[in-house]
Amino acid sequence: MGAVVCALLALASAPARAAPVPAAACFALPSASPEWRCGARTWGAVPQRASLRLTPAAGAPAPRFFATRLARFHAMTLTVRGADGRSVTRRLGEADFTGAPGGWTMRTALPGLAVRIASVEAEVEGARHVGLFAEANLDDGAPPGGNAPALELTVAAICGLLCAPLLFNFAFWRVLRQRFIVWHTLTVVFMLAQTVVTSGLVNRFAALSIPLLFDLAMTTLAAAVACGALFAADVIEPDKLDPHHRRLMRATVPWIAITAALYLVADGPVAAYAPRLYYAGYLPVIAIICWTMAVAWRRGSRAVRFQFAAWLPMILVGTYRIASILGATAAPVDHYFEQHLAIIAEILITGLAVVDRFMVLRRQRDHALFETRLLEEAVERDPLTGLLNRHALEARFTAFYREGFRTIAVIDLDHFKLVNDRFGHAAGDKVLRAVAAALAPDEDTRAIRIGGEEFLLLLRGRDSAARAEQRRNAIPLRVAADVTGLDRVVTASMRLVEQADSAVNADFATLYAHCDRLLYEAKRSGRNRTMSERLENFSDRRANDRRVAA
Repeated sequence: MGAVVCALLALASAPARAAPVPAAACFALPSASPEWRCGARTWGAVPQRASLRLTPAAGAPAPRFFATRLARFHAMTLTVRGADGRSVTRRLGEADFTGAPGGWTMRTALPGLAVRIASVEAEVEGARHVGLFAEANLDDGAPPGGNAPALELTVAAICGLLCAPLLFNFAFWRVLRQRFIVWHTLTVVFMLAQTVVTSGLVNRFAALSIPLLFDLAMTTLAAAVACGALFAADVIEPDKLDPHHRRLMRATVPWIAITAALYLVADGPVAAYAPRLYYAGYLPVIAIICWTMAVAWRRGSRAVRFQFAAWLPMILVGTYRIASILGATAAPVDHYFEQHLAIIAEILITGLAVVDRFMVLRRQRDHALFETRLLEEAVERDPLTGLLNRHALEARFTAFYREGFRTIAVIDLDHFKLVNDRFGHAAGDKVLRAVAAALAPDEDTRAIRIGGEEFLLLLRGRDSAARAEQRRNAIPLRVAADVTGLDRVVTASMRLVEQADSAVNADFATLYAHCDRLLYEAKRSGRNRTMSERLENFSDRRANDRRVAA
């Protein structure tokens, strides 16, 4: 998928502006006797005042626009010389230029001449980037040919496609509110904005001023790198990166903000060195990112592998751009085409990193919840029988009662002390586990061990009393089958209180007191039996009386 998107972007990045008019370029610096130097030249610091001359080739189409790399400047004097020796001069400012679709360029219309243009001279004051001189050209303003419009639509489609991570992040945030999702979302937003601005696509939809385009390009790049560093600092697993390296990653944010701000406001003699200082300011950021990733990689981080793959294209492109502006090439190169590809790779791969980290954190959360439930159950479960204990019953009784468990049956083993005295407590424990198996809970039955040889059933449904009696009768059979060596049958007495659905709500203590009273009656009657009682309120009894009278 990533390869397909990158291939589409490569096609879409083909120039969509008008074809440049072939022209020879010459340059001159101000002096007592300025000398034109033609052909390629090596640029150092940005000259605060310089002139360039573009001479259209013989037979080339008549130029209509002066175009160059989009850059800030103070003023420009543009002179158009005709073949008959006449000339027209205009004094221009940044407001006279407009951003051109199809790349990081700006252009302005040439003053009209009735004759063929022999040369165009531009004297620039206070340029902020040498690309304004090195990339200057003429174009004829003809509509772009071939499939350039379709390619621009492809750029727009790809930018729309890259909005998908924003939707995914919104969904992830609803489920798992982790800070790294916010940083990734902001990184995607700023990188998309950087692509839309520097590709010239924004100029198809809005007529933005040159200063605004320049500021947008600088700030979106700085913000994207800063948010990317914050994302990396938060997405790497807690045990794979120490706090020192995380603080270093976060410290890159104010550093990036300061260098970007200085570049934007630099003026006067400092402006000549501002581009070099700005781009060189990213070198410590790149070093910190690489160092941090290396540390996390050595410690076995899973997330950093995605980070390495995502950052590598950006680091390579950025390092080459920095090297070029520091003098490694004859003139600085922007490599916006390669930057677009790197941004695509970064967004897609970090999107995978978000998905992977989300799944890991969700598994960890689910495991933690499972462990918590196990601990809660351990507190609420009787360790010998596995049934709920009295603590759980008292905590949940109101909820059980509201769910319809209106029948309570308390079961007491008959003469259980004799089992412990004659056969030992190990045999007694086996008997208790067998009783728990006989009282096995189901959807409409809850089984609880109150303590010692006393058990409790909560039941719901019309046949709750009959089901409780079946479980009591199953006790002797289950004990005889599970516990060998006993010389007597283990029986149980049960006291049962059943409530009508419309009975007045009763608490556990009240119902349990009813059962206690019935237990004494069962013991006085000879044990191994059930004593029951049905609770009804006055309205229930009066309704029954009316039915009997009818």
